[in-house]
Amino acid sequence: MQFRITNNMESTPMPFYMGWHPYFHCVPNKAYVVLDPCTSWNHVELDANMDPTGETTRYHGLNGSDPIGGTLLNPTFYDDEFKPITPRKPRCDYIQTRLYDEPTQQTVVLWQDSSFRFVYVFTGRQGAIAVEPMSGMADAYNNHDHLSVLSGGETWSGSVGVYVE
Repeated sequence: MQFRITNNMESTPMPFYMGWHPYFHCVPNKAYVVLDPCTSWNHVELDANMDPTGETTRYHGLNGSDPIGGTLLNPTFYDDEFKPITPRKPRCDYIQTRLYDEPTQQTVVLWQDSSFRFVYVFTGRQGAIAVEPMSGMADAYNNHDHLSVLSGGETWSGSVGVYVE
C-alpha cells in the first residue's frame, strides 16, 4: 500500500505526519510481537499525559521472548512507541515487525519503508493488537520529531504492507 501526499497546492508550507493503525486478531497472552532485528530500538518516553517527552531510551524487549499481555502475575500491556536506530546490517531498506499468534501458529508481518520511522504498539482491544507504522513521532506537530513540511509543489510518499508468513 502506498500513501502519497501530492503537490501541496498552496504557496505556504504544509506540516504533516501520518500513521496507519491496523489491528490484528490474536489470542491474548499467546501472541508475540517482534521488532525488526535489522536495527536497534529506542523506546519513546511519555509524560503523565501520555505525550512523548522527546526523550528515548534503549529498548531490548518485544523480541519474541514474552507474550503480549504477559501472565496473571506479571501483566504486560502496551501503548508505546519505538524508534529504530543504527541499522545492524548494511542495508535495512524496510522495517519488518512480526506478530506471531501461538494458537494458530501464524505470523503476520507488517513492513514499512524508510518514510515511516516509528512503530507504535497498542494492546487496548481484547483479542487484537495494533502495530502501527508512523512517519513521525506521536505528537510530531508539537515535538517536530520527523515532522514533514512540504513546500508548494512538493510531494511525499511512503509505503507499508502486510503479509502472512
